[in-house]
Amino acid sequence: MGLMKCKEETGVDAYGGYYKRKQQRTYDYNNKTGKWAPAKKGTGDTQEILFGQRRISDTFRINSGAPDYIEGRKLADVAADLKSGNLHPDQFEVKYFIYPNSGQKVAESNRTLAVLSMAGLKPTKTKEIIPSQDVLNLLDPSLLENKPIKHRGETFNMPGRAIPVTVGPNNLEILDIVRLP
Repeated sequence: MGLMKCKEETGVDAYGGYYKRKQQRTYDYNNKTGKWAPAKKGTGDTQEILFGQRRISDTFRINSGAPDYIEGRKLADVAADLKSGNLHPDQFEVKYFIYPNSGQKVAESNRTLAVLSMAGLKPTKTKEIIPSQDVLNLLDPSLLENKPIKHRGETFNMPGRAIPVTVGPNNLEILDIVRLP
């Protein structure tokens, strides 16, 4: 799949100067039919999807099944492409599940949610999944590896509105904190 850009509109302003403007989306994919349809105003599910891991690394994994245009790339670089329009939010499906303990929507694809958040965007394409026991175990606070991370007086609990970006699973040095927009 190639890079998608927003449609640009070119025109002449009142003073005879040229301008380019990116057309705003008026269509919505998340309409249960799998086809693009006019977006409904104010009728969508407003419950936000929360982060569902203790931490994430700063890179999309290689051989993870991620699309070629993000596999192995730094989250910050992908977020920059989203901001510039070289990538479009519809290219990033956020998989989530309903957490049985609270009824909250929780991301299974945390890095995808993170890059959208880093670009100041909310998911436009989502998919509810049935979580495996391994995914549910990531939220079990009784497991030692799920102990909340604390940083500068802030505790990052799961599920949550913020997620630390660390060097790796065994090195919890915090490189960044990503927060939902």
